[in-house]
Amino acid sequence: MSNEIGVKLNESNLTPGATVSGRAGWQLEKQPRRVEIRLFWRTSGRGTKDTELVNEMRIDDPGTQGLQEFRFELPVEPYSYHGQLISVRWGVEIVAGKFSDLAEFVMAPDGIVCDLSGYRTSDEQFE
Repeated sequence: MSNEIGVKLNESNLTPGATVSGRAGWQLEKQPRRVEIRLFWRTSGRGTKDTELVNEMRIDDPGTQGLQEFRFELPVEPYSYHGQLISVRWGVEIVAGKFSDLAEFVMAPDGIVCDLSGYRTSDEQFE
């Protein structure tokens, strides 16, 4: 038996205040102490990297295999964003011991990520 873990979202383009939902499953050789399903956002790019846990579901004594549906209500911010220096990304992850999986999604008005990576700053226009 191999170790398998995964998370699948019902939708990947969501709006502020909506509900992100899906299923998380695991099939492990050894039973973990717990399984955690986490809703979070994180920054990536240049500078300090931030991560904020928004909500989580804990399953104590989960057994070696299982399938768990989840639902988390999204806050109103921060929006998913992609810029030249920094990006904000949303995700749901499942963690069981040393094993994990992640599914990312967009959380923004109209469910469309704000992408400013191709825009030049006003300073760059005059160089």
